[in-house]
Amino acid sequence: MSKAGGRKGPKPAGPNDSRCTPQSLLDVVRQFDTIALDPCSNPSSIVGAKYNLSLENGDDGLDKVWAAYTANKAGIVYVNPPWSDPLPWAKKCRSEYEEFETEIIWLARVESATAWAHTIHESATAVCLWKTRLGFPLAGETKTTNDVQASMVAYFGPRVHQFSKVFSPHGYVYTRDREND
Repeated sequence: MSKAGGRKGPKPAGPNDSRCTPQSLLDVVRQFDTIALDPCSNPSSIVGAKYNLSLENGDDGLDKVWAAYTANKAGIVYVNPPWSDPLPWAKKCRSEYEEFETEIIWLARVESATAWAHTIHESATAVCLWKTRLGFPLAGETKTTNDVQASMVAYFGPRVHQFSKVFSPHGYVYTRDREND
């Protein structure tokens, strides 16, 4: 499989790329389903996926077929992309869902005026606009930093009603009727 977005190797990490997912959000994700794959993990990640791919371990998650890790309903793919370059990850989410019907949950800042945001909003089946600003643990540290922007959680998959039920207590959920697109 070709790399998402035709990119040529990993982009150097930006200052926001060491933000790990907050435990409070992971608790909600796990209410929805087991996390089978974290394709953009890091050594400080607390996601606890069955499979973790990270550049530090020589694994480029954009080069892998994510559906292979979620076969037989083994769980979902959880993506907290490098915030310095989310576009290839957004394209990968779209292609994995469209080609393989891979179920994916994506975390990122709320955005509407970028190519990656358009890709997510156009292809996700549901999006939760988180009610509060999340505190992100910095890699290798116990302290958190509150993001200066709000966060969103997008879902790619058929269980839109379940996603809405689990995530709506934590934010505004909107869904797409992909059948009528």
